[in-house]
Amino acid sequence: MRSIAQPTTLKISAYGNTFEQDAEILASDSRYEVRLANGPKEVAEALSLRHKVFNVELKGISSNNSKLEYDEFDLRCRHLVVIERSTNRTIGTYRVNENAPGEDLSRLYSFG
Repeated sequence: MRSIAQPTTLKISAYGNTFEQDAEILASDSRYEVRLANGPKEVAEALSLRHKVFNVELKGISSNNSKLEYDEFDLRCRHLVVIERSTNRTIGTYRVNENAPGEDLSRLYSFG
């Protein structure tokens, strides 16, 4: 995979809040593209994929009527997505939880 820098700034509204994140292709090849989610639609696709993996495939249940897997940390996270170029589908996702300097680390989902 080769790295490509194509930065843009996105203003995203989700869960009643608005946040900005930079979107750029971090790596790509002829089949896949790895980058930050490019707008609310791609964030929703990432959350939908998480729902399918964590609630349907691993647990065998789907109790969430929204078909999205999310919690209070998703608003502050950046969503890394893997896009299959031939279908433009999100086939992988990872949320990146960043903290600001001096921020209370107990607010991170990985704390403790």
